[in-house]
Amino acid sequence: MLVVALVLVLWVAVRVIPPDPEPVPSAPAPPGGPAFVVQVLKPRMNRPFAGLLPNGFLGLPPHAHSFDHASPGAEVVSAAPDRLALRADGWEFVLAIDAEGNPGPDTQVVYSLELSDRRRTLRIRPAADAAARLDVTPRPGTDVLDVRFHVEFRLCEDAETGRPLEWPGKPLIVRGSFEGRPNPDPR
Repeated sequence: MLVVALVLVLWVAVRVIPPDPEPVPSAPAPPGGPAFVVQVLKPRMNRPFAGLLPNGFLGLPPHAHSFDHASPGAEVVSAAPDRLALRADGWEFVLAIDAEGNPGPDTQVVYSLELSDRRRTLRIRPAADAAARLDVTPRPGTDVLDVRFHVEFRLCEDAETGRPLEWPGKPLIVRGSFEGRPNPDPR
């Protein structure tokens, strides 16, 4: 009976917990430069206590890892209609979009984290049938676009050895924004 009650409480808690807030850059955009943020969200079931506790509660590991334009070494490698590449110290993010609007084979995130009590550099990529959303909004009165993205990444490997990892059990969500991208077709 106690087990049933505990399962019921956990099920209700998972159903009523609000979604993770949208990522926000840690600092305002530099004058004349773009602002961006990239966030890798762990699946709820890969978080301590199924993500029921607040982020960072009592020193628990974070629910997400992220970098933005204010991170050390941050730079825009490329920003084209079909490709966005961003980098910072310890991070590389590439979002390539094919003609149908799906993530292309170059899409990946490379970053380091503590996994199984050792520091690893991970390369995560979307599967061929990955769910993805890319929203592009023209900024009124300018030749600038603001881009928001949300992609499921299911394939994870050790970036140093190329060996596939059986982590996480469910897809990681990579989401973020790039504000201030020049419009390649300002009609």
